[in-house]
Order: sequence, then C-alpha cells, then structure tokens
Amino acid sequence: MNLKSHQIGKIIKPKGIKGEVLIKLFTDFPKNLKRNTVLYLQEDLFEKNRLLIEKIVCDGGIATIKFYEINTREKAQELKGSSLFIPSCKSPKLPANSYWIYQIIGLDVYDENDRHLGKIEEIMRTKVNDIYIVRKEGDTCKKKEYLIPAIKDIVKKIDLNSKKMVIKMMAGMEDI
Repeated sequence: MNLKSHQIGKIIKPKGIKGEVLIKLFTDFPKNLKRNTVLYLQEDLFEKNRLLIEKIVCDGGIATIKFYEINTREKAQELKGSSLFIPSCKSPKLPANSYWIYQIIGLDVYDENDRHLGKIEEIMRTKVNDIYIVRKEGDTCKKKEYLIPAIKDIVKKIDLNSKKMVIKMMAGMEDI
C-alpha cells in the first residue's frame, strides 16, 4: 500500500488487564477517532500493522483505547512506545498556515539572523497556544532549550520543504 499517513499518537503503556492502552494524542481532532477506526503501527500502512478501535475514551491529550486485536495486558505491553498512524486522506483539511504536529516536530529552528537554535523535539499543548520545545546539543554535551510560543508574532516562517522554521526572538526566550 502506498498511501501517505501521519502520526496521531503514541502508546504510553497498558491499562488494566483486558488489553487497553493509554495513548498520548498528537491530533486536534480526537473526535474523529471512534469505534471501528483503523489505525496502523507503522507509517507504511501495511495490513499486518493494522489495529481496529473497539472502544475509545479521550481525556484532553490522553486517550484510553481498546483494540479488537489486543485482549491481554501482555499483548498491550508489547505495544508500549509504538506510534499510531492514520491515512492522511482520513484527516480533515487544515486551514491555511496550519500544520499537523508531525509536520512541526523535527523542524530546524532559526532566528531572523539565521542563527540555528536547534530542532523542535516536542510540542507542549496549552489552552492559549502551543509551545514548541526546541533543543540543541551544546559544546559541553548539555542541551540548550528554548520554549517558543506558536503565535504569529514569534513564528515568522515555516518551510516544510526545507524543514525550517524562522522565529523572532523576544526578550526572555534565551533565559532558559
């Protein structure tokens, strides 16, 4: 199968004894995940990596999912750390200048003077706006970290083709 896909979550750990798992969601559309939704354990969407949702309960950015194929805690434990993918064609269209989380994570971040600040490693979800967590390995093997608010006054340009984001540094952003 040669369909495009994107990651919608990651399995954190098993829950209970009947095969349920806790998922960290990477989607703004958890309501699209419901009974009989097909998810995949690999980006390539091969049938052998297919899981079918039997039951799902969402609570903020975390979901508890029971898959038809997983019926024991041991089987659920085997999935710990696995990413979950959905065919891109099953996702809603985004408005202009909006991006999926999987498109943002891994981007190289530069300031307006073309100084490389690091890569986006995580996205912290808040009620007001997302915060991009940017980290860069330092000369002393320590990681420098920046917390970048995902707002248009700060994020000046996103170029997915070159995997690059340009931001405007504001007072206090380098103090971390």
